[in-house]
Amino acid sequence: MLELAGKLAPAGVMCLIGISSGRRLLPVDMSRIGASMVLGNSLVFGTVSAARRHYEQAVGALARADPAWLGGLITRRVPLSGWQQGLARQPDDVKVVVDLTQ
Repeated sequence: MLELAGKLAPAGVMCLIGISSGRRLLPVDMSRIGASMVLGNSLVFGTVSAARRHYEQAVGALARADPAWLGGLITRRVPLSGWQQGLARQPDDVKVVVDLTQ
């Protein structure tokens, strides 16, 4: 994982779909790795096989969330035909979504 994370291109994305046995300890400078990821705008995320109830819990949490807060996360919408516009960063961007209804 560390070797691959070190090879991420700027704005690279890495998905972890498994975990190690936890039996091997490596000396790692997490502050250096963290700075490199932040400055390189990299993303590392993991996924698990969730049960249906987990998705239902997430739906419930989003349904209870403040709509103004949720709406504030999306700062720009682009139509599917103009998806390329969504890749061009603008100063106020937080989250840009491709709106399939436009």
